[in-house]
This record gives sequence, structure tokens and C-alpha cells, in this order.
Amino acid sequence: MKDNAIVSFFKLCGTLLLAFLVWLTYYQSGNREEIALATKGKVDQIQADMQTLRTANLELRSTNDRLAGQVEALKDVLASGAVMVGNGSGTSSGGTTTPRRPRGERVPAYLSPKAAELWGRYDNFLKPDPDPIPTAPVTTPGADPTGELKLFWGAQPSKLNPLTASDAMVTNRIESYVLSAPAASHAHDASSYEPDLAIRVEVNQPDYTEYVLFLRDDAYWQTPVLDLDKYAWLRGKHKVTAHDIKFSIDMIRNKDVDCDPLRNYYSECSGCEVIDDYCCIIRWNKPQYNSISFTLQLKVIPEFILAYNEIGERYDDAQIGVAFNDHWLYRDFKYVGSGPYRVTELNPDSHITLERNDEFYGERPAIQSMRMVFNNDSQAGMRLLETHDVDAEAFQSKVWHQRAEEEKDKESIFTDGSLGHVWVQSTGFSFIGWKNSHPIFSDKRVRKAMTLACDRPRFLRNLMIGQGEIATGTQPVDSPFTPPDIKPLPFDLDAAKAELAAAGWADTDEDGILDKELDGVRTPFKFVATVPSGVDTWLTLFTIFKEDLSKIGVQMTLEFLDWKIFVNKLDTREFECVSLAWQSSGWESDSYQIWHSSQADVSPSSNFIEYRNPEVDKLIEDLRETFDLDERLAMQHRIQHIFHDEQPYTFLLSAKSPYVWWKDTVDGVEAAAKFLQRPRVRYTPMWIVAR
Repeated sequence: MKDNAIVSFFKLCGTLLLAFLVWLTYYQSGNREEIALATKGKVDQIQADMQTLRTANLELRSTNDRLAGQVEALKDVLASGAVMVGNGSGTSSGGTTTPRRPRGERVPAYLSPKAAELWGRYDNFLKPDPDPIPTAPVTTPGADPTGELKLFWGAQPSKLNPLTASDAMVTNRIESYVLSAPAASHAHDASSYEPDLAIRVEVNQPDYTEYVLFLRDDAYWQTPVLDLDKYAWLRGKHKVTAHDIKFSIDMIRNKDVDCDPLRNYYSECSGCEVIDDYCCIIRWNKPQYNSISFTLQLKVIPEFILAYNEIGERYDDAQIGVAFNDHWLYRDFKYVGSGPYRVTELNPDSHITLERNDEFYGERPAIQSMRMVFNNDSQAGMRLLETHDVDAEAFQSKVWHQRAEEEKDKESIFTDGSLGHVWVQSTGFSFIGWKNSHPIFSDKRVRKAMTLACDRPRFLRNLMIGQGEIATGTQPVDSPFTPPDIKPLPFDLDAAKAELAAAGWADTDEDGILDKELDGVRTPFKFVATVPSGVDTWLTLFTIFKEDLSKIGVQMTLEFLDWKIFVNKLDTREFECVSLAWQSSGWESDSYQIWHSSQADVSPSSNFIEYRNPEVDKLIEDLRETFDLDERLAMQHRIQHIFHDEQPYTFLLSAKSPYVWWKDTVDGVEAAAKFLQRPRVRYTPMWIVAR
């Protein structure tokens, strides 16, 4: 028994010893992990401290290099004797502006030393807008951060490519939401700009031939709505950089790109030099007034996707222009920008959906998404509003008046107070364009007769219920660039017939239609008017116009075409007269694209009526190099007087339209209504919120 007890005792001791050894091993293992974690934390902290020191060192080196450069530049200037020390003017004795560096402005640390050296030579051309468009951020009290705004679009877009598209809807309802520009114009002053992609822009005034753009470093291109397993090379975040600015300029200047109407504005741009990822210089060959807006509001497009084919190979320089015209991104109805909204759906037969870009560098808008419905029928918007399938829309004034003023049914949404509305004066105008090279319409007396035979007062009174003005020229009716002494030609069939007689038109065969010998052939006064279909106003207007023309011996046939076919007719010049509207972005619009003779020889172009006038050409060219406001006014007035005399268009109406919205769905429209009636207001509903 005793021996067994001893054995048992030793067994117990062995078991306890074994348990102790197991515990000791486990403890040391855990302790090693703790020690390892603690050591790793110390290493990480040391590395972070080293990175901080490296960053500080780089900033110090950058600052040192910049200050050294300033000292050397100042030495050179002082040594040259060009500066009168102590005058405090920043100008040389000869009156030439000397680049100077402002005090107290910190150069961003992310700029390279070479870019930092360019910072501060001139004042910042960008200034905060003192009276901005009221915006509603996503944090607005009472706003639904998941709210959707439903809108009516109209006819399907013919193109999506921002450089080649000329569709105003593409500009207003995609580009203004999805793309960003170096700067944004002030809401009430089109000549002033505030930061956007660029935080600073320096201009070598008064020459205006060199624009140094300093970009922000937190702007990213939106993630493409594509199968990123298929397009693996597009994965990850891509910053908006100076290389994108250069790529955009290069594509506009590339003669293989089908953007002639846009390219003519960059005819004197010599290109873009990239200094580093966030700094570039855009240069112009000579001073041009338009260089300001076309530099600061450049359509910036993503190089990382548009310069490459579908398998991620960069296009050759010789091929890229042609490839860009039909780029696979736009061909597949996709769109990539850097603005507050991103295109998430685009069905060319039904709708487009924009979603809030939650990675946008600026203030995120209150509305989460916008769905815009395509429909060629101009009346569809009213019907969709009535069924609450759209939340806000602009309508024809007569249609709104009929529903809101003439209906007596208090159960109707148009009379029961469910809808709010505000009248907005257009900065554009509608017109009938006569093909000036056509044998019938090459005589300005004939074109004047057409205007005299067009009952514009009746159209304004009956079709627009008096809301708007009869247009007299190309500038907005309330613009200082519209001469106050020009009055609309009256509706006068007798005067129209007299003008035609003076131009040699007579009914020689007594068949009721005027005729004249043109190029040796007796030609009756017959022509076809080509008009976009689906717009009731055009149908009514041209039906009346046709009847009035028949009273003076002129026979007009109407041709109503779907939008895409209509645009093709414009591009190929296969028409005799067309009806359309131009929308201006401000109080003064450049005339080159539409009226310069050089554009009559380019197809497609906006001078599709093939208007030519050497004096107008010279004035347009001089305007591009004139910065003095009084001189610009005088030149613009002279152009408008020439147009009034020659009547290349029959200028129709500059209408007011009611902007209508559901009060229980969106808010803030009425409070912002005054901004809608000012020039240069960007087309965006970011100032309204969904409830």
C-alpha cells in the first residue's frame, strides 16, 4: 500500500509538472504575440513619424526652392532696372505689368517644385461668387437624402460625346450635371469665375495668352458603370489631373475629331503644357476675348478611358481622332465625368438616370437621383406631370394657360393648388432659317418679304399668350448687346408682296404662284419647310404661315421630321428652309460658330444656312480680340443692324416658359426663381430638394 501511495504521489507530481510546462509554453506564446504586436505598433509609429518628417522635409525643400526662385527673380528684375523700387504699384517704369507674388498665400504641398515656382506670379483670376445660386446640400433639414426627381426630356439625344454633340439637351441635362470644368461662372456676372476643378488660375493680363491652372488634388473620375471584370484595366480610383486637361485640348484641336463648331473657338489655342499632375499651362497665339471662357469652362474629359480601346490599349496618335468620334464608351451609351451626378442608366429608347456622386469633391446635392424620360411628343411632358410621373418641368405657355387658367374644374391638379409655377424668360430665340445660298433665298429682299409675311405678333399673342418678346436678332432680348433702336418688322402682306416685286417676282403665267427666271430657267416660288416633328407650336405656326404666304403667291410645303433625321438634314444641307431655336448661355453670345463665312463651308456646322458677309466676318474676328466693353457693344450693335437689314433668319420669338413643379414632392424652386431669370445660370436642380 505504501509503495502504491508513493507511486501515486510521483504520478501526481508528474502530471502537475506536465500541466505547468503546458501552461508555461502557452503563456510564453501569448506573451510573444503581445510583444510582437507592441513592437509592430512602435515600428508603425516610427514609420509614420518618418513619413511626416519626409513630407515636412519635402515641403521645406519646396518652400526653400520657391523662395530661392523668388529671390533670384527679384534680383534679376532689380538688376535690370525695370522696377521703380518703392512705388508699390507692381508695374515697371515703362507701364508693363511685372509678375509679382502675393504675400500670405500658401502653395499646396502636393505641387512639384516646378509648379510651385509658377504659383503667385499673378493674382488669382478666380474669385468666390458673392451672390451664388442657392444650393441645397444633402444635409438640408427636411430633405429626403434618397429622393428621386423625375423629369421629361423630350426627343432622344442624337449624340453623347461631349465634344461632338451639339444637342442642347445633352449640354443642359448631362454635361452640366456630370462633367466638371476648371472654373464656374458667377451666377449674375458671366465675366467672373469661381474655383471648380482649379483652385487657382493665373493669367498674364493684359495679353491673355497664358493661363496657368492649379488643380485640386481631391477630384476623381466617376467609376465607369461597366463590367469591371471585362474592363479590369479601369478598376481603381483615377484622379482628375492636368493630363486630362491636355487630352481634352488635344482632342478639340485634332482635325480628325468631328467637333468643327467647337474647334473654331480654339483656333488660336496653341496647346497645353503639363507641368505636373496638378498644374498645366494653356497657351493662346494672340489675345482673344473668348480665350477666357473657353479655357475656364473647358469640357474636361477622362483620358484614362477615352484614349484607350476596349482591351485597354492606347490608340495610336494617328488613329485616336477617328476612334474618338465613335468611341466605344459612348457607343455603348455610357458616360463618365467628375461632377456631382453620374450616369447609371441610359436607354436611348426610354430614359436616362443620374445618381448622386457620393465621391464628389464639392457639396453633394440633396437629390439622390434624377430620371429623365425620352419622348418625341411635346405634349407627353404635360401628361406625365398630370399622372405624377414627372415632378417638375417647363411647358409651353399656351398649354399651361389652358390647363391652369381656363379650366374651371377645381378637382384638377392645375387649379387645386397642387402645383407651383414661375415664369422664366428664355435667353434664346426661335427662328426660321432661309438657306442663303439657295437661288430663291439668296436675295435679301425675298428674305425680308418672308419676315413681313410671318404673323409673329399673332404667334406671340395666341401661341405664347403674350408671354415673351418678338426677337430682333441673335442676342437675348433684354441684353445690352441688343440695340434698343431695332424694332421688329410688322406683319404686312402688302409690304411683303412689294418686296417680292422689287426682287423681280411676278405671276407671269397667271397660275396664282409668283415666278422668276433663275439661272435661265423660269422658276415658280415654291419651297419646302423642314420642321422638327412632335412640337404642336411648330405645326400651328407653319400652318398659319403657309396660308398667309399663299395670299401673296408663294407656295410652301411642310416636311415634319423626327429629330435625328432632321439633324441629318442640317448636317448635309438638304433643305431650303428650316425652323429651330438657339439657346444662349448668357447676355452676349459669340457669333463665329453660326455666322462666320468660314463655317458656311464646313459641314456639319452651325452655319447651315450658308450665310456670308465680309463685314460681319471682320466684326466677329475683331470681337474676339476686343476686351473693352463699350467697343464690344458697338460691334455687336452693328452686327445686329446688319442682320436686321439682311434677314438671314426670320427671327421669331424669345418666349417665357412656366417652370412647374409638384409642391408636395420638391421644394425650393420658387425661392430660387430669380436666379433662373439671370444670365449664365447653370442648368441644374441642385437648389431644390425632394421631400
